[in-house]
Amino acid sequence: MKNYSIHSGNFSANGNFTGYTALGDSLFIHKAQMASLGWTSQEQVKFPFYAIGGTKMIGQLDKDRNPIKDTNGVEVKVPRLQALSVFANKESLIAAHVDTTTLDIEIKSAVKASASAAGLSEESISSLMNAAI
Repeated sequence: MKNYSIHSGNFSANGNFTGYTALGDSLFIHKAQMASLGWTSQEQVKFPFYAIGGTKMIGQLDKDRNPIKDTNGVEVKVPRLQALSVFANKESLIAAHVDTTTLDIEIKSAVKASASAAGLSEESISSLMNAAI
């Protein structure tokens, strides 16, 4: 997983988007992700926008849109760098990371506070904390 700043790109005929970073990385972005930002046409896209991306293995299709298989009958898959999440601005991307990173911390803190209020011993609270997440 890596963060990307998308500085240019375009929609395909079927509505998906290929975004490009200033460093030349290309990132596949599903049309539903672009629509979630309110962008369904080139004119609506506001650059830069941001994405968390990762490599996914995707199947390949022949000209008739049937899965391509190797000589052993196994579907051929290739890696594709694609957006896992997209954000209209840098602040939203940062907030998403902070929210995800602090979630477990906040849960453990709430469990500890509740256990302390219930009168559990430090040893019991410690055991509970280890099991919490």
